[in-house]
Amino acid sequence: MNSFELYLLDWNTQLLIL
Repeated sequence: MNSFELYLLDWNTQLLIL
């Protein structure tokens, strides 16, 4: 995975936590 995919994954995870 590239950094951009990791970035998208990170904010998706944060939305799930909220």
